[in-house]
Amino acid sequence: MGARVPRGIFTCPNRENLITMETLRKEYPAGFATFSGDKFVLHAGGCQYRIAFKGSHLIYLHPQIEKFLERTVSVLVLDTNFIVWAPTLRLGIEIPFEYGLPHLSGEGQDEVLDIHLKGSELMHASDGNLSLQIRRAKEHEITQADIEPDLRAMMPYDSSLKTIHAMFTRWLRFYESADGEELSTAGETGVLSLSENFRVDAGGDADDLGYDEQFSEGDAGMNISLDVQSAVGAVRRPREAEGDCHAKTRRLG
Repeated sequence: MGARVPRGIFTCPNRENLITMETLRKEYPAGFATFSGDKFVLHAGGCQYRIAFKGSHLIYLHPQIEKFLERTVSVLVLDTNFIVWAPTLRLGIEIPFEYGLPHLSGEGQDEVLDIHLKGSELMHASDGNLSLQIRRAKEHEITQADIEPDLRAMMPYDSSLKTIHAMFTRWLRFYESADGEELSTAGETGVLSLSENFRVDAGGDADDLGYDEQFSEGDAGMNISLDVQSAVGAVRRPREAEGDCHAKTRRLG
């Protein structure tokens, strides 16, 4: 499996390229055999969380990531990556599952999800001990501008941190598995990583936005790439028009 690294994103996955597990089960009940695999699968998440970065020594955060610390953010556990998205900034962080090790602590309002991160260009600690802490936002920390409309429409209620922890762990095990085979899903689904490369070729639409290697120092906005990159850790389902040179590809990371 090729190297995947954390990166900044400028567009949040939306209703055009997302499908929830609930919808997937309803619309494709026969083992999802007819699902084309051209959308990200949303396993858990929501719109009302707060994050912090913790470490025992000096921590480095990219200037754009520092802006997340005083914002209410959305969290998405996809079949490809873990995403933290700040609607008021129109910026996000895409973290490959294999870059983090989740740990859940506390109960109720004190519940916290700690994701111990490997160092990367966007964020690292001098001693390598860095964690991303996620908690539920308090009522006074939430405004209407903090709610990502498409995500709220698809997921009216935020997932518990326990569910987010479980889904993160599931996909971490999948991406770390030596042979790339799906592990036991404890009654969830046999669907593997169904998303193709998240990129567009010259015939794609403007809604398919590329994921940058790192944050651009310029204004955040649309980032469309015209080249095609092979998928990493994805299951590509055969199509009737396999030879169509204008087929969309979606990048994993």
